[in-house]
Amino acid sequence: MQELCVLQCLLRLKEPSVLLRCRKEDLHLVEHVLDSAAQEYADKANVDPTEIIVDNQVYLPPGPSHHNAHDIYW
Repeated sequence: MQELCVLQCLLRLKEPSVLLRCRKEDLHLVEHVLDSAAQEYADKANVDPTEIIVDNQVYLPPGPSHHNAHDIYW
């Protein structure tokens, strides 16, 4: 799933280099799929693999901690 998300973003951006930010708890998953996502992007777009730099300084906020995270707040 993470590879597909990264691949879709790469195909949309079409940049030779990107800075990727993720949640801290997802960092190991994202790093695990980077090479295969970059190669699949290169194959589909018929370009050289893009350089993906993972931001290890700034992370996206963690996901909601309660089970009804998408309910309307009152």
